[in-house]
Amino acid sequence: MNDRSKYITRIIVFALVVIFILAIVGYSVYLFTRGREEKISEWGGAESADILDNSVPESYSLPFGKGITITYSGPDNWYVAASLSNNLPVWQEVSERTGVNFSWQVLPSAQWNQSMKLKINGGGELPDMMGIPDWGNGDINKYAEEKVIIPLNELINKYAPNIKRILKENPLLRKQMTAADGNIYSIDEFFSANHYDKAVIIRKDWLEKCGYREGWIPKTKEEFVDVMERFRDYRDAEKLPLSGSADAKNGVIPLVAAEGYMYDLFCSGFGLSAPLQDCAVNEDGKVVFQRATPEYGEFLEWMADLYSNKLLYSGYAASSESDFEKLIIQNRVGISVAAGDTMDKYNSLLKRYGIDGEYILINPPVDDEGNITLVKRSLSGGQIGISYDCEDPVTVIRLMDYLWASNEGMILMHYGLEGITYDYDEDGNIRFTDFVTNNQEGLDKASALRSVGAWGPLFDHQTLEFMSLLYPEQANEFYAENLANDIYVEPFPKILPTAKEASQTGGLSTNLTTYQSEYHMRKILGGTSQPYAQYLAEMERLGVRQYEQYRQAQYERFTAL
Repeated sequence: MNDRSKYITRIIVFALVVIFILAIVGYSVYLFTRGREEKISEWGGAESADILDNSVPESYSLPFGKGITITYSGPDNWYVAASLSNNLPVWQEVSERTGVNFSWQVLPSAQWNQSMKLKINGGGELPDMMGIPDWGNGDINKYAEEKVIIPLNELINKYAPNIKRILKENPLLRKQMTAADGNIYSIDEFFSANHYDKAVIIRKDWLEKCGYREGWIPKTKEEFVDVMERFRDYRDAEKLPLSGSADAKNGVIPLVAAEGYMYDLFCSGFGLSAPLQDCAVNEDGKVVFQRATPEYGEFLEWMADLYSNKLLYSGYAASSESDFEKLIIQNRVGISVAAGDTMDKYNSLLKRYGIDGEYILINPPVDDEGNITLVKRSLSGGQIGISYDCEDPVTVIRLMDYLWASNEGMILMHYGLEGITYDYDEDGNIRFTDFVTNNQEGLDKASALRSVGAWGPLFDHQTLEFMSLLYPEQANEFYAENLANDIYVEPFPKILPTAKEASQTGGLSTNLTTYQSEYHMRKILGGTSQPYAQYLAEMERLGVRQYEQYRQAQYERFTAL
């Protein structure tokens, strides 16, 4: 055999080996997928039963887990007051009551999100119970079609009496949790007290030190700017020792706001809904992309003026919650944005570091007509599903039912442990103990609860009773007054898209958002002279009107359910 023949023979042998390996891999994938489909076929597919059928779920008693270990993958405890993997007391109690043990696969939120996507795409074994990547904005249909998560309809109908009750009592929540094929694939965070959302926070003591009368708060854009300028310029060393320009060492920063997260509350002063949503429904029932309107351009100009006049934090474009906390304990932040529990955290930090000061909640600025429109938070958020690799979905759905929907489980998940984090008063009402309200380590209420495993990222079901007990008195009064003044509107609903809708909007949304974000940043930081009219023209070219039409059709489909 000559050299050429030997070479050809080697090529043929190599090709046969490759084909053989690919065949084995392909067959393995086939068996894996078929196994998933066969294993879970009894829980239904696209033709699953109506979640609101008249069947009565099986009752269950504790414990129901009989020592089973469930693997959970999701974002770690918020702000990682203590990692979920640390055998926290609340989860020890969950195991004791239910008979379910836990194997935790948790990472900080940003890291976990990417890690989970890689795991799903890699085709490895999935955890029994898992957060859905993007944590509230996950592509449910995509993961359902790819046999990542199972439909829950039949499981709920047969084994989850409390979940079924809550979904029947809250039809909008049910709609937001229902995919386009009629199936429910996840148990979502549920914010029934959804008017408890972010607001502007301001140093009450600084207002008085800067010459404003006691009890006065800014309301208009002009008043907010005046306050920021006084915070920036006030230099009475005795009264406000750390004051000065934002660029001065330890100087006051009038407004601390994070890109894409905090700043957009201030758009209320320009007739836009706050917090700013990409899509909103106008008075005529039409869906509008708010970041392609004349009002949005006026808002960007205002923000750019704040930045150029050293009123807006110079590092706002790349800041995290921990960065803000560092600024808080340096006694530098005049105005920011937070929810009531975060305000409580900031005030606890001031106290812990010996700073005599107080943050309070106030509304963002009114528009030129004196009106303000505040958007409630979405009724539902982060999603937890059951994977196709789960060996015992009945036990997992019962766990979800107990912790998310039963009164006993909800108390455990949110209030923690009786005698440690809460007790009952003489009227039978829950009250937090000193461990929560006067924590020896200086933790705010939320962080104290999370340190023992309560009120974490799993099975969040925020009731008015819980939120009012968790939040400071001033925050409760603030939210109640806003509710009474009827200035809240419902948010653009969370809609689980069909595959067609996702394909229509996905690319458009990415292009629009990318360009808008880039322009927004350059405009505020002084990196562009491009007129806003050119920005609008480019948004038109990128398909903003087509995007609005697609979202309009999606909104109409959702409202017709």
